[in-house]
Amino acid sequence: MSYSSCQDTPKQQTTSEASYLGYRKNNWSVAQCSKVLFSDESNFCISFGNQGPRVWRKNGEAHDAQYLKSSVKFPQPVLIWGVMQSADVGPLCFIKSRVIAAAYQEILEHFMLPSADKLYGEADFIFQQDLAPAHAAKSTKTWFNDHGITVLD
Repeated sequence: MSYSSCQDTPKQQTTSEASYLGYRKNNWSVAQCSKVLFSDESNFCISFGNQGPRVWRKNGEAHDAQYLKSSVKFPQPVLIWGVMQSADVGPLCFIKSRVIAAAYQEILEHFMLPSADKLYGEADFIFQQDLAPAHAAKSTKTWFNDHGITVLD
């Protein structure tokens, strides 16, 4: 996920669009697509950047307290993991450390599995993730096999 500006820039294909096109290419039905549980993590910055809101002032009002706003020089990003499917979403997980295989498997255990139970119940689903190192680790692949979860490659 990323923020975009209002400038005319070439449209880049998002992961979900690429996945959707992959499903179309494989002639997946809507029912088959609805069995896919997507996950991803992204950094978010909560504070305003250098391009804050514009303010029109009269001459001599530039340093008036009502027109000044404090800023953060080095804002702290927040890493958030989430999961979604065609009709619903699971809870967000705020990640406080680097995402290594062991940490990722805990996220799967405490957030993905309950979300899959809520969204799919006893029905089968296919899990989709990107190929981040923690996702592609042998121990993570073993975790999926041990839990009987099919992962979309």
